[in-house]
Amino acid sequence: VVAGENYTARNFQREVTANTLLGETYSTKKNGSAGVIINANSNTANVIVADVQAVNGIIHAIDTVILP
Repeated sequence: VVAGENYTARNFQREVTANTLLGETYSTKKNGSAGVIINANSNTANVIVADVQAVNGIIHAIDTVILP
């Protein structure tokens, strides 16, 4: 969860670094035609579904669990 931000897939056309509510830093980057990669605490996840609009923000489904 990133407080106060609504990142859409459009934001991931460039590298983005964000701080979570737990104080962790995540970075995202576009990986050519493979999609978007999220790097967090030496863990990597791929976004498999982007821009799911929810009442309180935007959800991006990833292919693995990222632990803090």
